[in-house]
Amino acid sequence: MDQQTLLDVLTAFTLAQRKMLLTLELLMNDNRRITHTPSDTRHRIRQLAYFCTIHESDLVCRQSTRMNRRTFAILCHLLQTVSGLSSTEIVDVEEIVAMFLYVLAHNVKNRVIQKKFVQSGETVSRHFNFVLLAVV
Repeated sequence: MDQQTLLDVLTAFTLAQRKMLLTLELLMNDNRRITHTPSDTRHRIRQLAYFCTIHESDLVCRQSTRMNRRTFAILCHLLQTVSGLSSTEIVDVEEIVAMFLYVLAHNVKNRVIQKKFVQSGETVSRHFNFVLLAVV
């Protein structure tokens, strides 16, 4: 092998090695980023989860909250008018009450409600306390 061929091979090897290291660095840095679902998509998912829990059918509502849809609507109306429970920008009163009743009916932890209703743990905890104060 002559000197020029050896130099070409070493150059090609060095370029390939550099390209691999840059690719590896990009992959490692990409894993550090946390990808978030857009807020409008999360809101649609949240609405669908809530709809499936309460408004899908009387049977599903009864399984989730231990009351039918009519009774659930009456309870929500009473909590709004008598106790002053109000909606937030993101969560309406019915969803807040549904989370509260789901916790009571199934004795589940905050993490389960986070997954089922697509809410953060802080939101679930805060809204649970709002309804608890409204009921008491």
